[in-house]
Amino acid sequence: MKSFGLRIGLFIFFLNACSPNEIRIGGECRWLVGDTVVLYGLSAENGDTLLLAVQRVEKGIIDLRTDELQLPAKVGLEIGGKKIFFIVDSKEIVCLGKEEQDSSKIRIESGELEREYQVVYRILNQKYEIPAQKLQEKIQVLEGRQEKTESERKALEELYRNLDRCKRYKKEYIKKTIQANPTHELSLFLLWDELGDEVECQDSLFREIKIMNKKSNIYRLLAQKLL
Repeated sequence: MKSFGLRIGLFIFFLNACSPNEIRIGGECRWLVGDTVVLYGLSAENGDTLLLAVQRVEKGIIDLRTDELQLPAKVGLEIGGKKIFFIVDSKEIVCLGKEEQDSSKIRIESGELEREYQVVYRILNQKYEIPAQKLQEKIQVLEGRQEKTESERKALEELYRNLDRCKRYKKEYIKKTIQANPTHELSLFLLWDELGDEVECQDSLFREIKIMNKKSNIYRLLAQKLL
């Protein structure tokens, strides 16, 4: 793919001539010459970080290949000193950057699962994460005062109640989204990413999910943890 000005392209291909599970992440990133790019995921056997591919970029060309994942799976890409996480399914992915030498501007446009995940993520961020962050900032200010007035103590108690409510509502939204989509593989990624600290909730919801593809990396990760 050509690189026009500030645009960086990455594509994912399934190579029929090789292993049916082999994927290739490649493209042209001219500002990465001499850098090392790392692709990694999680082992479905024990949940440990699994190194999938490493490359020292020459002439700005990336070519990472692996056949160690059963798709769909979430992978991490270390590129330009930044870590980017995205879901890999059977679709093409594209990586775009607003500034050619600032990988923090890179965003991933992947397959259908990643696009759907980003829709849910934006909802969670706008409805729950941003409000929770603002509450935490106000709490931090009040907690930093050594001597608090009675009104400040009451305000602090109310802030903590609102923060707890915000976290509870977020959990309920995720739970209802998963329950409404028991046959959709997106539910597996929400279960793993958003409810990782809620083992009992994870276990209960995982048993409600009816996914046909039980060989995927994400399904096996959850099964290994919960079953």
